[in-house]
Amino acid sequence: MNMEDLAAYESMRTQAYRLFAECYRLPETELDKTVGRLRRELEGMGSASCTPAEKMYQACGADRLETLKVDYARLFVGPYGLPAAPYGSVYLEEGRKIMGDSTIDARRMYMEAGVDIAAACKDAPDHIAVELEFLHLLSFREVEAMRRGDMNDAALMIGEQAAFLARHLGLWVEPFARSVEKAAETAFYRSLGEATRIFVLEDQDRIARGPSGLFR
Repeated sequence: MNMEDLAAYESMRTQAYRLFAECYRLPETELDKTVGRLRRELEGMGSASCTPAEKMYQACGADRLETLKVDYARLFVGPYGLPAAPYGSVYLEEGRKIMGDSTIDARRMYMEAGVDIAAACKDAPDHIAVELEFLHLLSFREVEAMRRGDMNDAALMIGEQAAFLARHLGLWVEPFARSVEKAAETAFYRSLGEATRIFVLEDQDRIARGPSGLFR
């Protein structure tokens, strides 16, 4: 893969992280457009997550918006026990507690990257959408560095993504996504869990392989 192709691939990857994050927000009327864009980015990347993303797109037409909102609340919001709690600490801390040491570490990494998470959103620092958005930001900075021709800065951003995946999302995305797949009552959220799991683990493996993975 030459530098131009790599930058194009990384741009698609950047958008995929942002669009996945949007899918973990309360569903709105233009959800189908968000999923349609996600499907196109994943297809362009040749990601195996494109198949469940296609199922998500089809489900947007089959599942009514109100039905999706109910399933979203039941899975991720409560007020009763959450079958798929969207917080990293639930999977990384003993006793499935929220706002543990891992949450503090995630916020520390945001602050080191110049992101004030408290000002940026109302969710906990280790909410699935927040962690996906952070990876979007780091990937965006990587692409911008590539376009400037600053490969040292691009490599630094790739290293920060690898570190965040190794310490946070890459550690808990599989048990979280499996919980979504198992507990969801709609095809949309079952497929979202599958697509998220495949995409993030696929991406983590690619970054971990270093230049041989990035320039495949």
